[in-house]
Amino acid sequence: TTVEVTICGNPLIIIFDDLIAEMAGEAVNLEWKVTSGDIPSTIFFVQRSEDGVGFENLAIMSGNEVDANGEYRFVDLKPRLGENIYRIKFKFCFYLLVCCCYGRCRCRTC
Repeated sequence: TTVEVTICGNPLIIIFDDLIAEMAGEAVNLEWKVTSGDIPSTIFFVQRSEDGVGFENLAIMSGNEVDANGEYRFVDLKPRLGENIYRIKFKFCFYLLVCCCYGRCRCRTC
C-alpha cells in the first residue's frame, strides 16, 4: 500500500506492508512494516473501532520504534468482546484496516 502525503508543500511517499492482527490469548498482536519512506520523525496512531466509523487512539508510536526486522508491533491488551477494527493513521492520512474478533463475532473477515 502506498500513501502519498504532502507536508508543507513537499510530497512524502510511504510504502507499507499489510497490517496483520492476530489473537494471542486474550490480547491482539498488531504488526506492520514500512518498506520505503520511513523517517524517525514519522508518527503512527494505532486506533480501534467497533463499527469502522468512530475510532479511538490506543497508542502513538514514533518512526524509530521499529525492531531489527523493520517491523512495528503493538499489543492491544484489552480488546473488546466481538469485532475489533484496527487502523494505522499516519499523521492525517489513513492506510489499512484490519478486523480481529475476540469471542463472538459478526464480521465477514473472520
